[in-house]
Amino acid sequence: MANTEWWIITIIGIIGALIAVIAFCPQSLKTIKTKKTDGISLLTFILYTTANSLWVLWGIIHLSYHGGSESTILMKDLVIICANTPCAIWSGIILVIKINNMYKYGEDCKKWKGKVNIKSNF
Repeated sequence: MANTEWWIITIIGIIGALIAVIAFCPQSLKTIKTKKTDGISLLTFILYTTANSLWVLWGIIHLSYHGGSESTILMKDLVIICANTPCAIWSGIILVIKINNMYKYGEDCKKWKGKVNIKSNF
């Protein structure tokens, strides 16, 4: 592959990775700040956290297996690792908040009003 083609493909991958991270950021920050998860699917976040974590793991294993001997492998693995790491962390945090809310406030979190745990008032 010509050097110019490689850079074009790499830049497309980097832009795609940046957009994915930026797109997930506002909802993640809002959910982390408000702790409201009633509109969030537990299954979706279990799958999303697992998928992102596996992509990070795959990138690290692939990078260490090939030793970063070629710049194309190094760049591809770094893009995958850098794009999926923040998303895995944010989705993992949201997943923990969702499970915590389900435990404290019930399956659909409808009792949650942003107040102190209802159970602690009894």
